[in-house]
Amino acid sequence: MRLNTGLAKKPPECLEYILVHEPAHLLERTHNARFVGLMDLYLPHWQHLRRQLRQLPVRHEDWAYRIRGIPARRACAEAARPRCPRR
Repeated sequence: MRLNTGLAKKPPECLEYILVHEPAHLLERTHNARFVGLMDLYLPHWQHLRRQLRQLPVRHEDWAYRIRGIPARRACAEAARPRCPRR
């Protein structure tokens, strides 16, 4: 399971929703009644959190911090680029 680094800028309660939602997919792949039941069981107020998360902006273009002196957006792009192993 991989999480988007942009989630670090979201409210902690929204992260809780993601951290319950994604593992629930290990038990149920689709968003069917069984999935909803799992969410209700482990995070009863999940629908409120989902609405809250959906109202937040998707991207944060104005990241103020830097990674190793490189602007964060470029550092993330470089980290995502596949690299060939050195011989």
